[in-house]
Amino acid sequence: MTKVNVSYTDFSAGEISPKLYGRFDLATYYSGHKRVENFEVESVGQASFRYGYNYTAGTAGNNPAFLYVWSYDDSLSFVLEFTNGKLRFFRNNGIVEDGGSPYEVTTPYTTSDIFDLKFAQNGVDLYITHPSHNPRKLVYTNPTSWALSSHEPTGLTLSVDNYPSAVTFYEQRLIYGGSNNNPQTLYFSQSADADDFTVGTEVDDGIEYSVSGDGNTIKWLRGTNKFLAIGTFGDVLQATGGIDGVITPSSISIRPSNSYGVANINPLGKNTQIFYMQNDNLILRSFEFKFEIDSYIPVDRNIIAEHITKSGIRQIAFQEGRPNILWGVKNNGDLIGMTLEESEGVSGWHRQNTNGEFISVASLPRATNNMQLWVCVKRNIGGVDKYYIEYKNDAVDFPVRSDFISGERLDDDLLYKNLMFEAQKKYIFVDSSLTYDGLAAGIDAGASVTPAAVTGSSVTFTASEDVFSSGDVGREIWNKSITGIETGRAVITGYTSETVVTCEILESFNSTDAISSGNWYLTASEITGLDHLEGKEVVIIADGGQHPSKTVSSGSITLDREVSVCHVGLGYKGYIETNSLEGGGTNGTSQTKKKSVNAIGVRFLNSMFGKVGTGYYNLEQIYERTSAMNMDRPPLPFTGDKKIKALNNNSDEYDGGWQREKNVIISQEQPFPCNVQLIIPYMDVSNV
Repeated sequence: MTKVNVSYTDFSAGEISPKLYGRFDLATYYSGHKRVENFEVESVGQASFRYGYNYTAGTAGNNPAFLYVWSYDDSLSFVLEFTNGKLRFFRNNGIVEDGGSPYEVTTPYTTSDIFDLKFAQNGVDLYITHPSHNPRKLVYTNPTSWALSSHEPTGLTLSVDNYPSAVTFYEQRLIYGGSNNNPQTLYFSQSADADDFTVGTEVDDGIEYSVSGDGNTIKWLRGTNKFLAIGTFGDVLQATGGIDGVITPSSISIRPSNSYGVANINPLGKNTQIFYMQNDNLILRSFEFKFEIDSYIPVDRNIIAEHITKSGIRQIAFQEGRPNILWGVKNNGDLIGMTLEESEGVSGWHRQNTNGEFISVASLPRATNNMQLWVCVKRNIGGVDKYYIEYKNDAVDFPVRSDFISGERLDDDLLYKNLMFEAQKKYIFVDSSLTYDGLAAGIDAGASVTPAAVTGSSVTFTASEDVFSSGDVGREIWNKSITGIETGRAVITGYTSETVVTCEILESFNSTDAISSGNWYLTASEITGLDHLEGKEVVIIADGGQHPSKTVSSGSITLDREVSVCHVGLGYKGYIETNSLEGGGTNGTSQTKKKSVNAIGVRFLNSMFGKVGTGYYNLEQIYERTSAMNMDRPPLPFTGDKKIKALNNNSDEYDGGWQREKNVIISQEQPFPCNVQLIIPYMDVSNV
């Protein structure tokens, strides 16, 4: 018997194919894992429990939606929701409204059309194609003024069965292609004039060109810095021009790449790469330039995770941020992501599921934050399928204890704990969520509030604007800790007017200065507006802490206590499972030998309530609360190392004692952060 331990320091290869379970000779075996579900792997190696999705609106007509992003720049971008005959718009965490109602545009596209739409944007103009409809041009004027009209350019005859299915802009030309009657023909507009396709011999004239070869039915078009890529059922073709590479009526060449055919799904362009689904909808490929051979080649991006795309992909989207993730919506309703960092050679897959099915995905640029992921989700509510638009909540920046060093430990601890408590109110690990934020009362009224004393009962609190009502008796006023020194809680015991209430102070206020609008909370114990989750048992994050689940009735729930910030939604669970542990032995590999795990060391970052073990039925809860923590707050997130001992339960037929295969499992079954940086199993390995 040999005592061994091995370090698992990198999760960036994500979930790998079962076909690689025997390849312990590869580095991917150790940075890849058997299961990565509702965790996201990061390019730096960490694995993080995913954040939840915020409910925004039901889709138009409760129909399935296809999402696409119109983006002029970071500060002017919209998510477009295409449904049966309708187009609506989302930005700034909500739906665009006009006069209190969602703003919408009528379209000719049916539910069966929307996932086959192709797009090309030029400035504020978005061109849209579908083989059953005349091309359309969507023109932006302002958020509640969009014009959708048929595009009928000069010099191009568009009638039934000659409508293009593909579109792009390349070298200042609008390009159409792939109609039913002429599936291999391309039409180029005149240079810098998208409304004129008149063919001629001058360098700026329009061009008509038919691609030769079997199976070259055009599915999509995409420009690169070296050529126009033409995705066809049989190949990715490369169109170029003459000596300077510019395509003209007298200088155009289209050659095969001897690549793989493409699926009828919008591709993605990223730097010099094009990401696309192969024509079987199962293999994601990137068409990449290789300097050593001065050519583009198709790279299989899920060769080490071929299982991840089973059921097929219906849409892909790219989200820039930390990490960069390419997302894919599967036909079975799962959402899969591939974390990408080309400079570091990182390419790792992970899976997300929800209480329902993902239908569509889009990534929205923002001016002061990473791109924001939006989804259309189908959820069953009261036996009826409902289609919702939701966006993924942002990660929370937690304060770092070492930033609070003044020489007085108790003072520093207090500042850190107060600021951490405010940060904990922000994380959202539930789906289809809505949030009650007690700051809104003061913000909406533009009201500051001033306590007449820092302690005591029957203390007068005076607001600068009308904000209180008689129904507020029993609610509480909390001081928000902005710098860490602000404190104070008071329960309202009497109502005098819309600006004056009397309170009993439960926690001393740090001063009697006016607390400005946006810096004080009015708590609540009833959460309303939850009609979209009617009848559902919902998970609740109350001021960053645990709260018993409730069932939504008449669009509301009643909490067990007053809360300043509350997130309500549908729960989900996350899992990381390593491959069969390998640590070696006295006579070679430990694979296939009986082994026993005596302890597991895990390094966490800002984590709460995760579980660790060697089997799904013997996971051990990690508890973070200590006697030094405030009992009326959630435990502080844990950063550091935990070592779980005595994991072997010999009475456990499947996971206990000596087994030939041992895996470490980390789960998060509660709506709190879990960030895993390191796993070290401590094993005994037999020689048989």
